[in-house]
Amino acid sequence: MQTNYLEMPTELFNQLGENKKFTREVNYAHGVCDQYSNLLYYCTMYEGKRYKTTLEQKKQAEKLYNINVKNAVENIGNKLMFVGMGMTYNARYENDVCNHRIRTEIKNTKGRRFFIEVGTWGDELMRIDFVIDRDQENEYTEKAKEYREKIEKAGGFWKIGKGHHLYNSYQKYMSQPYYWYKKDEWHSLRTKYTKENVLKLVNKLFDCNFTELEIDNDHLTTELYTSVSPK
Repeated sequence: MQTNYLEMPTELFNQLGENKKFTREVNYAHGVCDQYSNLLYYCTMYEGKRYKTTLEQKKQAEKLYNINVKNAVENIGNKLMFVGMGMTYNARYENDVCNHRIRTEIKNTKGRRFFIEVGTWGDELMRIDFVIDRDQENEYTEKAKEYREKIEKAGGFWKIGKGHHLYNSYQKYMSQPYYWYKKDEWHSLRTKYTKENVLKLVNKLFDCNFTELEIDNDHLTTELYTSVSPK
């Protein structure tokens, strides 16, 4: 079955920049090649259709998309901002998150850093994938590296053997307890997957004071920002 690629309508392309989702899709347009791997044109996927896209259009979209990304980062403020990592869907009930998987990096009122990723099962319940103490993760990673270097200077693992104090210290810092921060408070939690419940969970687990939650499905990655709690 032959794929149908449509010509880009002028009225649609004129939405570039203002229509943020469309701008993102043109920026990420992928190449379409012939049977000999020669590039024919680029393809923009938008609202279930495939539009032929030129390199010039793709470059123009890239500039406008980068502006939109910059504006998105600058407008976060003290909101609890999640990045949409899964597919979006239509709301099933009031205050539904409307994305199957979301994540964010967080700094609480004391400056401590955390990471959380949540999602939904096939039903309405929240699924909690990761709750990570980033500060402890950094500490344990550095300590594990430090003790590994000491072990190598002492002749290696084979020489010092199990039971040696360097070996025991290395094993301690390789145990990764930071992946289970406050596990008892969330591991068996059964709560509806709503923005309000996600907000409450974050505030409770990490001692934060967020009052507003948003999900960005078009521009942000967790490498670009941190959700900083109000005091």
